[in-house]
Amino acid sequence: MTMNHRSFKSHGPGRRGQRGIVIFIALIALVVMMIAGLALMRSVDTGNLIAGNLAFRQRAVHSADGGVEVARQ
Repeated sequence: MTMNHRSFKSHGPGRRGQRGIVIFIALIALVVMMIAGLALMRSVDTGNLIAGNLAFRQRAVHSADGGVEVARQ
């Protein structure tokens, strides 16, 4: 069984242009995912900041309530 010599040739000049388009689309997808990741990190950081501020506020309110109770007694 012999193989045809033509079966190992490239698929024509259009194939190279298609590869360039795929790389371009892949790069765009990577940039979009990077921006989404940065936005997610920033959102999580902001959420942590808000949670920290709320905890600080609650601690201050509890301390003030304790002071009021001591002053009452």
